[in-house]
Amino acid sequence: MKLFRCQCRTTPVLHFENRRCGTCGRLAGFDPASMTLGPWEQDGTGWRVLDATGTLGPRRLLCANRTQHDACNWMVDESEGSPWCRACRRNVMIPDLTVTANLAPWRQLEIAKRRCLFTLMELHVPLDAGDGVPPLAFRFLSDRDSRSNFEQPLPGSEPVLTGHDNGVITINLAEADTLARVRMQVSMAERYRTPLGHFRHESGHYAWDRLAARDAGFADRGRACFGDERSDYPAALNAHYANGPPPDWDARFISAYASAHPFEDWAETWAHYLHIVDTLETQQSYARTLGRQDADAVPLPLDVGDGGAARDPDMERIMARWIEVAIMLNGLNRSMGLPDPYPFVINRAVRDKLAFIHTEVSNLGR
Repeated sequence: MKLFRCQCRTTPVLHFENRRCGTCGRLAGFDPASMTLGPWEQDGTGWRVLDATGTLGPRRLLCANRTQHDACNWMVDESEGSPWCRACRRNVMIPDLTVTANLAPWRQLEIAKRRCLFTLMELHVPLDAGDGVPPLAFRFLSDRDSRSNFEQPLPGSEPVLTGHDNGVITINLAEADTLARVRMQVSMAERYRTPLGHFRHESGHYAWDRLAARDAGFADRGRACFGDERSDYPAALNAHYANGPPPDWDARFISAYASAHPFEDWAETWAHYLHIVDTLETQQSYARTLGRQDADAVPLPLDVGDGGAARDPDMERIMARWIEVAIMLNGLNRSMGLPDPYPFVINRAVRDKLAFIHTEVSNLGR
């Protein structure tokens, strides 16, 4: 994630989630049309962004989920004729906000959703209807009472499974509750479980559909790398949950769950590719903002990062830098007595799969 800047006298950093500049108090918001977050000056019922030269840009409106629920900081192009921004318009269902306890976890899921969308937009992944594939959309549901940290079932509610189906990503509201999420992480013996990780994983299922629809050769290339996704999916998951992963899973897969089925291997590896490029973009952006630009900064895909777009051979450089950064991240957390944020080992087979995804992504937007 890039860092952004206000134009006030002390030019402080603006983070992607900021709603105000911490120094001058100006309203801050993200404009998806320009992919920038900046300070905005009020113009009647609308807002205009103040750029580095002091020039006011196009007029925008506040998203309705900001004005009504303080749950969004994206701006709305008034010509689009919607009260919601491009991220919030993708919601087909949100939690029952008459239950006050639902608001905080929903806000957390919205933060993770927008971070995932930002990276997908940078990578030029098609997100709207086309190629016979529906637009990417989101449902936020719950089968347990948020007032009990999602321990008590809601009467008459069907079980909510986080997943993807025909363009719609469903996320269980409990994933935004720390206690509920950790309970699930422990019960499933997972190394890593976060709302952002869920969005990235499920976006991988959507990305497969989009890539396969727009490129007749993609599915065959993907099968050669990950296996045949047409194999019996329910049977594979039942076997995985009944018997566990193969003993040597960590020599061939990024996670135990990735060994369950080729579709899950693709989605898990896709999520890790997004982890890698987003974290390296953050590292580069912090270095630049603090005046410590790394002379060895690696090129990242397309609009990610600050340099030119990476070529296929650059994946080895990206991986070398990622290993350095991941070791540093884990070391910093250990210094604070916290768990490793990246508790994974990337083996040679996973490197090859990540390189495949990098090649396919690098061809988007060209």
